[in-house]
Amino acid sequence: MALLAPVLLLMCLGAADLVLEIENWYRLNNVTTQIGEIVSQCQAVSPTDINALFADAAQIAAPLSITGADSSVNGTTYITVIGLNSGNTPVVEWQQFQGYSGNHSNFGGQGSAVSATNIGQFSLTSGEVLIAVESFAKPSLWGLSYGWMGNAQPLLSSESMFIGRISGTTTAATGLATSPASNSSSGALCTQ
Repeated sequence: MALLAPVLLLMCLGAADLVLEIENWYRLNNVTTQIGEIVSQCQAVSPTDINALFADAAQIAAPLSITGADSSVNGTTYITVIGLNSGNTPVVEWQQFQGYSGNHSNFGGQGSAVSATNIGQFSLTSGEVLIAVESFAKPSLWGLSYGWMGNAQPLLSSESMFIGRISGTTTAATGLATSPASNSSSGALCTQ
């Protein structure tokens, strides 16, 4: 019995940490899904909208830090808009991120060609844009059994993609494909 008690205790602590990890992954999944849904309904995005979207992402993910620049937290959120260039190749039209710069987007940076494997089942046609939202967090997992299991902290991530809902007309796609920094509006265009 004396040998069984530490094993049972370790199993219980590991199970509790696993539940916390799953809960954190759900938070990240909610962030990418909800922010992606909002952006996919926009005709254009302004710098004010970007700030509001990142504030919303931080609130949805709380208590995880996914938009702070603190390198000890390692949280990051990316909003990427992908469109077709003149050669019908998917490229990153614009990308905004907030948080730790050490986490890199799966789609590359602005102007980068995007491989078909990165956009999965999505097939863009002329005038359409694909919105991708990625979130990364390094939560304090294994908190209950930290001393026994070492100090490894996995990087959790989630990614959601949506076709712009106002796609199909050149003006709408061009509006959303325009970088927020290039929009002259000083107010919110999307998150009013």
